[in-house]
Amino acid sequence: MNKSTTRSKFIDCLKAIAIILVVVGHAMQFGSGMHCYIYSDFFENIIFKIIYSFHMPLFMLISGYLFCGSVMRNTMADNIRSRFTTLLIPIMLWSIIPYVIRLVQGDERGVWLVARAYFTTCIGNFWFLWAVFYCSLIVLAVKQCFDDRMVVYVLLAVVMLFTPDFNRLQLYKFMYGYFVVGYMLRKHNFMEKITCTKKKLCCIAAGLIIAYICVIFLFDRNCYIYTSGYTLLCDDALWQLVIDIFRFVTGLVGCAVVFMLAVLVRNVSRKICAGNNKNAANMGKKAIDILAYIGRNTLGIYIISTLIFSYIVKPLAWNVNGINYFLVVLETVGVLATSLGINGMVRKIPVLGLLLLGRR
Repeated sequence: MNKSTTRSKFIDCLKAIAIILVVVGHAMQFGSGMHCYIYSDFFENIIFKIIYSFHMPLFMLISGYLFCGSVMRNTMADNIRSRFTTLLIPIMLWSIIPYVIRLVQGDERGVWLVARAYFTTCIGNFWFLWAVFYCSLIVLAVKQCFDDRMVVYVLLAVVMLFTPDFNRLQLYKFMYGYFVVGYMLRKHNFMEKITCTKKKLCCIAAGLIIAYICVIFLFDRNCYIYTSGYTLLCDDALWQLVIDIFRFVTGLVGCAVVFMLAVLVRNVSRKICAGNNKNAANMGKKAIDILAYIGRNTLGIYIISTLIFSYIVKPLAWNVNGINYFLVVLETVGVLATSLGINGMVRKIPVLGLLLLGRR
């Protein structure tokens, strides 16, 4: 296995970890009953805190990292076209499902009202894909006009702090920093520069874990982007700035912990594969292949699982009394398997794969 292939599979495994955590988080959020959903009881759960402190930042770092490779390989026009075909078109087409449900349940009449309902449905669904779309366009503009000058990215981040939060804009602003960090890591060949010894890797991982434990115990309900927003246009701007910085740093530390642990596991798996125990080597290879497969299909899993949780799991679990970890595991496995199955069926039809999953 050559170096580029190994790195690609490694990144796919990281994406798999991120999407599995997304599904687990949604299972806790949508599959734990009426009281938990309405009153957001999950915000106080330590496992939920851990997942939501870094899982979307991890996804965004990887998205920025991969997008940098696309920017280096393709023209600006090709990249803009790719963003529309791989993100915007799937959002618009998959949004037909919640749009139809909305029309059936509501009372939308008239051409204008129907058109507005579809537009608001598209804007309101799959926020992470919108975040990737907007951040990609920003990066392309900065590269084209300012040659990727870091000072411009920093200035934009500062400007975002002084813009109001509306229509989920706080989510996009929060994700922007991670996308740029991932983009810059790829631009400056971060992966190629990691040449630590096993002992040093273990020490770094241990230090990061200790740091993460310290910050996660300070992470409370007010630290979620969903509860406190991202703008300094508020009554207590200084405290809001502290929350914004703390939340961003927590996400970075969490991502670093996952990355370092993944590197250690990869190194151990390589030794196992190179050893004489063929059974252990085969099991390790199969586990990596399964993770890599999940990682290659994250867009479909994200979209399909979101719809399943919103329109199937939530009503079925409405009478559940709080977070039940056994039920969360069942929901996670079931929704993940169903999403992979539907994703696989869509991929078998080239036209649907292109339109719904952005695959060439």
